[in-house]
Amino acid sequence: MINRTLFDVLPIQEVVANASPSAWRDGLVVSHRPGALTIALLDGSEAAVMTGATPEAGEPVALHPVAEVVAVGGIWYSARPLVAVDEARAVFIPDIIFEHASTIALHAEAQIRQCSDISA
Repeated sequence: MINRTLFDVLPIQEVVANASPSAWRDGLVVSHRPGALTIALLDGSEAAVMTGATPEAGEPVALHPVAEVVAVGGIWYSARPLVAVDEARAVFIPDIIFEHASTIALHAEAQIRQCSDISA
């Protein structure tokens, strides 16, 4: 068994990636935003994924779209596809979460308070 570093990769993703090595697609990072990458694949297509990987623009990566994994050097990261209906209106999920973080935190706090009141 090959020893590699996995970051946020589920065991099933590793199994799928190892079971289908021909699905790996080489590419270069076009852009990096917090939590997301845009990759120009060598077959001419482009992929946008949500991931914890942080390679620089121009850095080579490998994407396994079936297992939803991106490899940067010897490290594998979980890489969920970002799909947008209209590229001009594409919104990255991490941006939405960041923009609404205070609202999310207040809602979570209210839920915790409500649970505490019920159990008391």
